[in-house]
Amino acid sequence: MAELFSQFDLGWLVGMIEGEGCLSCKAGYDKRDDRTRVMLRVTISTSSVPLRDNIIRVYNGMGVEYSIHVTKPKTYIGRDVYHINVQAHKSILKVLLPIVNYLLSGKKQIAQSMIDYIKNRLDKGGKEKYDDVDYYLANKIRSLCTEYNIKKGAKMGGEIWQV
Repeated sequence: MAELFSQFDLGWLVGMIEGEGCLSCKAGYDKRDDRTRVMLRVTISTSSVPLRDNIIRVYNGMGVEYSIHVTKPKTYIGRDVYHINVQAHKSILKVLLPIVNYLLSGKKQIAQSMIDYIKNRLDKGGKEKYDDVDYYLANKIRSLCTEYNIKKGAKMGGEIWQV
């Protein structure tokens, strides 16, 4: 597949993830499988339509699967906020692998831990029950997110850990 994005686009993506991005980890109980699930997400949020369109262009060029959630403003003078979410493990790898070394320390550590977790899960086929290594890596992500958020003064909510 020909590259439909450039090195400039990757640098731009680093800036968007550092400035407007969120790396998150959520743990929840799945009744269907009778087990806890760990869900990772990379989100970039913007109210700018041109920025939204450029994120979509870059993600499409990288072959990334994403979804868009729109938050409506609470007042008539506000603008819609577009949350571009990447949740599929292989797509998270497509986003993070080329840029992890260019992220700043806090998000870099979390991104690398997400990569390690995903690679570990994919090596097992991705559908196996969680083992001690999986829980160790997920808790590492959680700890890094908590530490990063405390430094930034962010508030943590429930079982969601994000930066």
